[in-house]
Amino acid sequence: MENVFETDLGEMTYFLGMEAFALKILRNFCTTNNKIVSTPVAQSEKLSNKGNYEKMDEKGYRSLGVCLLYLTTTKPDIIFAISLLSRFMDCCNAAHFKATKRVLRNVKGTLDMRFKCLLLSSQKQQIIAQSTEEAKFIAVAAVINQATWLRKLLCDLNES
Repeated sequence: MENVFETDLGEMTYFLGMEAFALKILRNFCTTNNKIVSTPVAQSEKLSNKGNYEKMDEKGYRSLGVCLLYLTTTKPDIIFAISLLSRFMDCCNAAHFKATKRVLRNVKGTLDMRFKCLLLSSQKQQIIAQSTEEAKFIAVAAVINQATWLRKLLCDLNES
């Protein structure tokens, strides 16, 4: 984006890079036909290093675990799942790998949600401005309306 718009994006380049990193992880470790899950950890799943599960490739599991650990800097909602799964870096089995894939499916769902929100919010303007000042006024009014709605929504969520 810096090359196209010739501007310094500052800290934004870090976050844009993290999103590209997340997409790369999904491409490398996750198939495209996986269902999206709403939580990174299954509620009924108990992980242990004991049991008669098939042993998995520890190198691949560690690689995926480190990638997801790095991703927690911008996705704090997966920290618990990653800390739980990182306990089994030296003795991973099929159940651990399945749980890691669930975290990936959750990451994929949150990335898809962000893209959907961007698509919903980027729509054609209803009003045509006659001047630059009027365009600024319309933009500020739209931002204030969205901020007011969001504040009311957050107040409603805190009361329940």
